[in-house]
Amino acid sequence: MTFQLSKKGFEFSFGFLFAIVIGGIIIFLAIYFASTLLTYQKKQTSSFATASFDTLLYPLGTGLDRDKMTPFEFAVDNQLTFDCQISAGFGQQVISADPASTIGTKYAGNGLASRSADKYVFAASPLVGKKFFAFTKPLNMPYKVADLIFLIPNDKEYCLVSPPSGVSEEINNFKEQNPLFNASKGIEIETSPVYCQKGTKKVCFYDHTGCDKIIDPVTGVINADGKTSYFDPDDSTHALLYAAIFSDLPYYSCELNRLVKRSSQLALLYAAKENTVSDVGCGIELSTDLLAYANLTKMYTGTPESLGQIFTMSSDIGRSNANLIRCPLF
Repeated sequence: MTFQLSKKGFEFSFGFLFAIVIGGIIIFLAIYFASTLLTYQKKQTSSFATASFDTLLYPLGTGLDRDKMTPFEFAVDNQLTFDCQISAGFGQQVISADPASTIGTKYAGNGLASRSADKYVFAASPLVGKKFFAFTKPLNMPYKVADLIFLIPNDKEYCLVSPPSGVSEEINNFKEQNPLFNASKGIEIETSPVYCQKGTKKVCFYDHTGCDKIIDPVTGVINADGKTSYFDPDDSTHALLYAAIFSDLPYYSCELNRLVKRSSQLALLYAAKENTVSDVGCGIELSTDLLAYANLTKMYTGTPESLGQIFTMSSDIGRSNANLIRCPLF
């Protein structure tokens, strides 16, 4: 007995297989193009969010809202990423905002970043949230170098353990001035790490154990994750101290490098300015010190000795300028 496969049966099987293959290709192409379109849309949305965030930061960067706690809120949760790059000139601040998505990967992370040579934002990276608070402080070395922006999420607490009185008083003033900040989980002040709420980032001053970061407000030494950096303990505005509190140490060190570079160029500009005002009889005589300061800051190496020399000379020039009651240079 022999079995014969009918031609019609063969034709049906071939047509069925052909349809499966073609259908699979069509489905693959549909998924591919849908995924490509989704990725493109996410990138566009992220780029738009970054531009919007950059716009929100503009008044802060100009010092218009200095010494005030300013709230701002996105429509959805965003992942904010901050990076610092040392390059020619003053280096760059790189910022990107990535809105949360309900489809696919929650944060695409591939939007167009904002790059700035004159913006200095200090925050942990990445930050995730919908509502944030920000405030600014001027950095004087000894003239104003830049307005520093400090960013605090609404729902991630910083526990400051035994901070200097000036810092604790200012944080409490912020809470009194802004009910939204007072109701947030942004910052708490305690006398010991054991009183900090679980999950908070513990920033301790003086000598404490069980801390994520230890800052000595007397010597200006910052220690975290086995790394060390420094700030000026004599700065009355606490600008670099706040920067050290709210940012990771490698990022802080990079931004400090950028600020020192900027200070070096400003010293040259003020030295040149002296020639202009001296023509009208002011007799400032600071140019020699300013040129020496420009050279010192230009040779900054990141060591405590190098930074200590910069802070000392900055203070000396600042006092000399303050004594020029008739014609201060800055």
